[in-house]
Parts: sequence; structure tokens; C-alpha cells
Amino acid sequence: MIALRRPLVVLDLETTGTSVAEDRIVEIGLVRVDPTGTRTARAWRVNPGRPIPAAATAVHGIGDADVAGAPRFDELAEDLGAELAGVDLAGFNLRAFDLPLLRAEFARAGVAWPCDDAAVVDAFILFRERERHTLDRAVRLYCGREHRGAHRADADAAATLDVLLAQLAAYPDLPRDVDGLAAASGGRRPDWATECGRLRWNADGELVLGFSKHAGARLCDVDAGFRAWVLKGDFPDDVKALVRRVQRGERPRMDGVA
Repeated sequence: MIALRRPLVVLDLETTGTSVAEDRIVEIGLVRVDPTGTRTARAWRVNPGRPIPAAATAVHGIGDADVAGAPRFDELAEDLGAELAGVDLAGFNLRAFDLPLLRAEFARAGVAWPCDDAAVVDAFILFRERERHTLDRAVRLYCGREHRGAHRADADAAATLDVLLAQLAAYPDLPRDVDGLAAASGGRRPDWATECGRLRWNADGELVLGFSKHAGARLCDVDAGFRAWVLKGDFPDDVKALVRRVQRGERPRMDGVA
């Protein structure tokens, strides 16, 4: 169903967390589809060189003991680079997470990035663009009915409550308190320096970017032109206030971090 000009490699990573700058790979999975239609799969466990947080293990089931005897990424980088040379890539949320983290691992290993000429197909973006995330669809999905009175404020509010209660019934792992639900639904997290999370604090209490190709980089290290673009752009006031401080030569730090 896909016209392939060269092999397509579908890539997925399991990691120690969700920070492109700070976290490391613990498992790599590849499914290669050749233009002839032949499909092959490979997987590697990777020793990240640090403890795997319990929260990450709860997601992918990989603990410290599972990778104790596995090679480090720098020991795999040459072979993996050969697997990825001359192919196109596909994945789910590949552009925002897997590829930036994988590129960072190659850089740390001192091995050239093999995918500069790869076309990248991201199924997550296709899903996001093609499926309408409306209240009507949520009522149909979670409540099993059509939403009557759509776009009447009282009917929409009542339907939203029904959807929320149905989500709690459908997903037993969701928090049952308002603060927990707020965090699970995009609320502010402890490492966020701004309400939207565009700027964050790293482990050393330094201000870093939470978006763009510079995600994870210290704000003071990115090009001043990029910071000027943020100041001219459609960003919240709390983001711009911190950027202005950095532009003035200040180095904001997270409270309580030495």
C-alpha cells in the first residue's frame, strides 16, 4: 500500500523518561520493509548507564536487571548506523521524540548521524491531523451516544462532565483527585518554569527550552536571534518575561536548587 523507493524502517524507542536532552534509550525496535515487500524485525536492549526510574519501568516493563548485561549505546552505534543508512523512516511521534533522542545518542557516541537524507513519516501527526478531537466525537466514543444540543453552553458542559466520568471508568489508572487529573491532562508540572511548559528547569535548576529543535538546551545557550523570535511571537507573557531576563544577561534558576 506504500510505494517504496528504498527500504522503510519503522522505529520505536523505550527510554528512561521523556526528556530528549536528559534521558537515555533502554530498547530499540526496528521493523524494516524492503521495496519487494519483505519484512524483517530487530530489537536491542541497551544499558543506559544509569538507573531506570520506576515510573519508566511501569510504562515499558524494562528494569535495571533487564539491561545489566546489555551493551551501551556507544557499543551499538556503528551497527545501528549501518541499519539506518540509506533508508526512510516511520514511527509514532517520531519527529518530536524518538528521532531527536536517537540523534543525541549518536552524537554522544561520536558516530555520524546516518539519517540526514531519510524521509520521515510520522503516524502520530497523520492521526492528529485526520481525526477531529471534538466534544461530539468524545461523547460518541466514551458515552456511546450522539451529543444532542451541541454548541449550547449548558448542553456542552453537561456532556463534558459525562465524558470525564466515562474516562474515569474506562481508564482505572487515571488519578481520582482533581490535582492528579489536572497534572494528567496537561497541567503544570514541577519542572515547568512557565504555565504552558514551554520553558522548564533541568536537573541542575537551569532554564531550558521545552519545545522546538532546541528542546532541552539551556535558554542562555541558544542563539539570541531565536530568543528574539520568541519575544516577537505568539507566546505567553510568562515565557517572554523569562526570555527577556536571559536577553539582559540574567541566569534565572529554579528556587531551592543551589
